[in-house]
Amino acid sequence: MSQTTTVFSSPEWMGRGPRVAILGPQESQASKKGRDALYEIVESHAEIVVVDQHFDLDLSPCEFDLVVVFGGDGSVLRSARKMGVNLGQLGFLAALPPDQLATWFPKIVLGECRIVHHLMLECTVVRDGQAFAHCHGLNEAAILGGPPYSMLDIDLYVDDVWATTYSCDGLIIS
Repeated sequence: MSQTTTVFSSPEWMGRGPRVAILGPQESQASKKGRDALYEIVESHAEIVVVDQHFDLDLSPCEFDLVVVFGGDGSVLRSARKMGVNLGQLGFLAALPPDQLATWFPKIVLGECRIVHHLMLECTVVRDGQAFAHCHGLNEAAILGGPPYSMLDIDLYVDDVWATTYSCDGLIIS
């Protein structure tokens, strides 16, 4: 399955500016100046209603239109889970270097952007006919044996169709 692109236009906040949540890991004091500059860019085009640098706030009572996540894929996935987003339908991951935020954020606020829907992996580990674990992944899914470490026989199914069996100490699918 390939990724698809949707043109984003006429956002519901037109006329008032979006309410924004900023999420992302706590950074070192040395990078605080750079982070503050990014906050100023967002604040000049939107109302910042919540900032959660530790992923520990309850976001359910918060009302926001956009979420700006500082960090990598892990931070985006953690933020999505925190907001109750069904990761099987995740369609808003973006990679924007900090030096491009000033150029692109005003365009996003005006609806002049494209949303790329990414392919997600859904992984279910079944043992003796019973689902043992279930997860979604953005880039990969890994099945690893724990102690005591030994060889595993892993039957790989794709869309419920058996593909092959691996004898290995772990399997990463990406």
